[in-house]
Amino acid sequence: MARKVCVIIIIVNLILLGGATVFIAWYSDHMVFPSFSVEQGAINEYKFNATNHLNAKFIFIVHSQNNDPKYDITYNKVVVSVYHLNGYSLTYEAENPYTVHHRNSTFFTAHPVAHDVVVSDKGVASEIRNETMAGHLDLEVRVRVDVKYEVKGWKKKEYLLKAICSPVVVNFTTWKTFNKTYCLKTPRHRPEGPPPPSTADAPSLLPFKLFNHNSRF
Repeated sequence: MARKVCVIIIIVNLILLGGATVFIAWYSDHMVFPSFSVEQGAINEYKFNATNHLNAKFIFIVHSQNNDPKYDITYNKVVVSVYHLNGYSLTYEAENPYTVHHRNSTFFTAHPVAHDVVVSDKGVASEIRNETMAGHLDLEVRVRVDVKYEVKGWKKKEYLLKAICSPVVVNFTTWKTFNKTYCLKTPRHRPEGPPPPSTADAPSLLPFKLFNHNSRF
């Protein structure tokens, strides 16, 4: 009888140990995805001429928040793209990589430049001209970035994040009227595969997603 009790106790302990192991493994893999917001935006040296050629220097201050309680996140291959609110591509810029520790945040400033960009769509050109007369531009700021999670230097997971911050309404004359814009995302694990396309592919960015590296930006 005592032997049976010992066997039962051993089995129960093994079950509890196995359950604890599964829980620990799940908890260590349960990651919280980062969040972004555009805190400030401005335009310098703006010109949209009669032949629909756009020149502008954009400035965006982006807040990058790591909401995970245990993982540090490294952000690589950061690309910030600027679109008109209707989805027409205007310009983009590659940013420097950076790391944010768990439950921490940082800011970075993007300076995309539109140099003699031809707005060939007449409807879009008309909208931009009307907004120019009103003293502002209605934009989307899109972010693409490789995010790498790391805890205590050994456990790593990588994702490809694509997000849209919209609407970003930028006033020509002052920062004071700017309204903070939050960016959304729908996370998905990035499987192993070839490296991502170059930043030259940035203008084809798709909405708010974590995609595998075979997808086009």
